[in-house]
Amino acid sequence: MLDPQAREAETLPSTEVHSSEPRVLLVTERTLGEGHRSAARALAEAFRRLVPGLSPVIATTLPAHVEWVFNAVYGHTLTKNPALWGAAYETELWTGPLMKPIVSNPIRRNARRLVALYKPHIVLATHALPVHAFARMRKRGAPYVLGVAITDFGGNSFWTDKYVDAFFVANEEIGRRIAARYRLPEERFVPTGIPIHPVFAAGEEERRRRREEKRRALGIGEEPLILLFGGGEGLFDFPSLIHALDKLTLPFSLLVLTGRNAFLWETLRTLRGSLRHKLFPYGFLEDPQEIFDIYLAGDLLISKAGGLTVSEALAVGLPMILHRPIPGQESRNTNYLLEKEAALYAPRPDILVRTVEFLLREPERRRELAERARSLGKPDAALGIARHMLTLYAESCRSTQTSP
Repeated sequence: MLDPQAREAETLPSTEVHSSEPRVLLVTERTLGEGHRSAARALAEAFRRLVPGLSPVIATTLPAHVEWVFNAVYGHTLTKNPALWGAAYETELWTGPLMKPIVSNPIRRNARRLVALYKPHIVLATHALPVHAFARMRKRGAPYVLGVAITDFGGNSFWTDKYVDAFFVANEEIGRRIAARYRLPEERFVPTGIPIHPVFAAGEEERRRRREEKRRALGIGEEPLILLFGGGEGLFDFPSLIHALDKLTLPFSLLVLTGRNAFLWETLRTLRGSLRHKLFPYGFLEDPQEIFDIYLAGDLLISKAGGLTVSEALAVGLPMILHRPIPGQESRNTNYLLEKEAALYAPRPDILVRTVEFLLREPERRRELAERARSLGKPDAALGIARHMLTLYAESCRSTQTSP
């Protein structure tokens, strides 16, 4: 039920639980993909930077057997019939209110246990599933401020509840859309951006230096470096895609993140010797600084449209080609970025290869995409969210002290 950091927090002596510092509980889930957990880790670091000595707890609420079933069904649907997931997502406006109490039912016991164990002053969710359970406790007078960091460029009813004190969204436009769709007060939507690790807030001089160092470490010169992300869930046929890209005669190198997909990583390692272009396969990365450096070294990103990946690319100002986004949340992310002309979309591998070739031949077009991406980026989003939640907590303390 607890992430490693949270397990460490659980073993701390009781004097830590009764510290004078605000107690922060970050709630996420171990569903497919790393985005929700990455957001929680980014927020934990932001709280630590703002309040030295603070030890935020990162926890999950889904019972192990429910988590396994959810991931099995979700993963099977995405690989075998993604349109079904998209259809379910599009009907959530009326199905969501019916499903929320059912889905949150197995979560409630763990949610109550976490609140009893850690006695948080601040609860902040980076996943939609636990929101309802913690909002119900808030309704009944639980003494914490409740925030929700929505990790996509849109939302669904599972993210929303009228007993949430603050919703943190990608920007003002997204906040207005969600508030109107779910009839919530617009003032509760705070346009901080999607929470990415604070290392992404580095200044321009440091960025230039780190880019040069990373490219030097990789052994690449002036040729463009293409980043290929999204292989962890097995939704891309990476070997076929890499062979297709390798047929291009233009100079470039390719860096591929395979996530936790160890088989894919091994496959790509054996593939390297047969390619004309340099290939750098990376597995799952935990160090935010290394992830940031990889973004900085890149000149073009090919990826699905996960909210965290897209937000990190925007923060760096990296041109993007979006390929095979998951219907539902990632389709909305894709549509938003296309509206803002901050990315290109390649629905099929052949279109993807042609789009890559076009951008390699047109550096000016890459620069335009980079500028538009950078204008939407919010590298200090996690710090903004943590700062806002600390302010809400301070206001709640003052309100308690002045009430009769």
